[in-house]
Amino acid sequence: MLKKFLVVSLAVLTLASCKKDKDDSPAYSLSLKIDGTSQAFNTAVVAQKSGDAQTGFNIIITGLGGSASSPYPAFNIILDDDVAFVAKTYTAVAFEVGAVYLADAQTSYESDNDFSVIISSITDTNVSGTFSGKLDDGSGGFKNITEGAFSAKFQ
Repeated sequence: MLKKFLVVSLAVLTLASCKKDKDDSPAYSLSLKIDGTSQAFNTAVVAQKSGDAQTGFNIIITGLGGSASSPYPAFNIILDDDVAFVAKTYTAVAFEVGAVYLADAQTSYESDNDFSVIISSITDTNVSGTFSGKLDDGSGGFKNITEGAFSAKFQ
C-alpha cells in the first residue's frame, strides 16, 4: 500500500513539475511562402479597421519583416466590403481584397484578380485567417503567394 502511494505521489509530482508556465499574451503573426520560400513578417503585425454601414468597411493588416529602422520587406492585406466583416472568404474578383508586398523601398508587387483571404475568426479586438494568390510588379513579374496566415490585433 505504501509502495503504491509513493509511486502515485512521484507520478503526480513529476507531472506537476513538467507543467509549463501559462502565457496568456497572444502571439500576432503574418507568414507566407513567396514562390515556395517561407517568409515571416513578424517584426510588427497590426490590423486597423474603419468604416460604417453608410461608407462601407475596411480592414488593413500589416506585417513587417525587417527591423524598426529598416521595415522592409513588408506585406499588407487590404479588405473592403459594404457590410461588416465576418468569418468567410473574400476575393479580389469581387473587389473585396487586395495585397501589397514591398520587397524594398523600390520594389513592390500588388495582387491581381487571383487573390483571396479567408477570415477564420474576427472579434472586436482580433482578426485571423489565411490567404493566397498572385502578386504582379506591373512589369510582367509575378510572385506566387501560398500558405499565407495571419493573426493580428486591431489598433
